[in-house]
Amino acid sequence: MSFLQNKKSTLSYIIYMGPKDGANISQRMLDLRATLDSLVASQYYTEHPLKPNTEVFVAPVSISVINDSGLGDSSVFSIVEELEDSEISCDFRVEHIKDPQDDYIDNMDEIFYPGKMSFLSSGSDFYYEKCLHISVEGLPSRPVLLSVLNDGDLVSSNHLKQIRDYISGGNKFVALIPEDESGVVTTIVTSFYYKAFRENPNNTLINSLEKTSQEQQCEEMIIKV
Repeated sequence: MSFLQNKKSTLSYIIYMGPKDGANISQRMLDLRATLDSLVASQYYTEHPLKPNTEVFVAPVSISVINDSGLGDSSVFSIVEELEDSEISCDFRVEHIKDPQDDYIDNMDEIFYPGKMSFLSSGSDFYYEKCLHISVEGLPSRPVLLSVLNDGDLVSSNHLKQIRDYISGGNKFVALIPEDESGVVTTIVTSFYYKAFRENPNNTLINSLEKTSQEQQCEEMIIKV
């Protein structure tokens, strides 16, 4: 099961669960479940482009949830449960972000779950971008495309189809950035971007992308959709 029919167009999702004032673990799991359900709804079968009368299943290759919720170590297991109970057809993992000064469950780093615990000071510069770095580096396989969401964001039921159709039409890009920021902010980037972002962790996501595209003289390949 893959996003497209070849390894050149694989897509992974990162779901960032940052702090939310007043939200308890139950509310956060409802938000995560809503996002996962919308991703499940966007999966679909389509005809194989090279094999007549053969269907292929279009789905992401992996999902990584960044648990920066501040709801304690036990929240990891609630997130894993939500991922296991969902009908998403891909690998998943949880990146558990902890402030070095916070308490944590004894031997938490030795408890098995699909992911790991990382320490990051909450007041550090470019904190969000560093969380993304941790998540990208931990993905089971390096995708060509990456879509970043927050828990509670809902993608449309034709989200995957729109991206697939765009690529299948021969369109080339290094990033698809949402023009309407009042909606779901889903930035989709390519492997071209990963290298630039990994080499410069002290930069914002969009600034790093824009700087690299200018250096490579391909600003027109940053497309607002």
